Amino acid sequence: MNPPPSLSPRLLEQLEAYYDYSLPATEATQLRAELAQDPALARAVAEWEAVYRHGLRQPAPIAAADTDALRRQFAALEAELPPLTAEAAPRRRLPRWSWAAAAALLLLLGLSYWLLLDPSPTEQIVANEFAWLPRQEATLGPTEDIPDGLRAYDRQDYATAYPLLLQGVEAGQLDSINLLYTGVAALGAEAPTVARDALQALLDAGTYTQSEPEIRYYLALAHLQLGDRGAGTQVLQPLTESDGPWSDRARRLLADIEQLD
Repeated sequence: MNPPPSLSPRLLEQLEAYYDYSLPATEATQLRAELAQDPALARAVAEWEAVYRHGLRQPAPIAAADTDALRRQFAALEAELPPLTAEAAPRRRLPRWSWAAAAALLLLLGLSYWLLLDPSPTEQIVANEFAWLPRQEATLGPTEDIPDGLRAYDRQDYATAYPLLLQGVEAGQLDSINLLYTGVAALGAEAPTVARDALQALLDAGTYTQSEPEIRYYLALAHLQLGDRGAGTQVLQPLTESDGPWSDRARRLLADIEQLD
């Protein structure tokens, strides 16, 4: 079965990269905005996801009655995106005597800004190595009955996703594997304590051994975001004793940590 004709080769490449967590953040934002503005295209993406990502023989049909719900869903997403243009703020003329004070204040604010935003070496490593982890059932196209936390996670809205995912797991509404996605989202939202606690609880439970490499990798990133190099190294070490993509990433991450010495 061929892909829907409305999906261009460029868009198909973007979709593949999105789920391979190799699509740059700016392009991912543009992709979600494009789907938000074109419900017909979003339905075609849902068809592609159903057939090619989830292995269904036929795409799940989307009833016409769902169109309004789809528009509301993507309108909410679009509302979260920054505006394309910004109105210039009106200029106010300062009295001559205040220019020196204003210049000094701007200099002080500028220095404070860079001091506050300048990341630590371990935080810079996390910024370089962090990437979204797609869920097996992640979808960009319109779907039904997906909890808000998972929907927010799939569109990489980390700040919205992690509290909802954590709440869902604690209430027993979501399987505990979602603590993994809670941790990833918390990292993306720069809430490393939440990420560390969620991922450590999942690792200690020992329930999802197949996902242990991913759990360990993101747990190490949480420790690094908190500035704890020793804990990050300790969590990564078992991954270096095996082969696979997560082991390769762990070795690269350890090499980055060693370069800090």
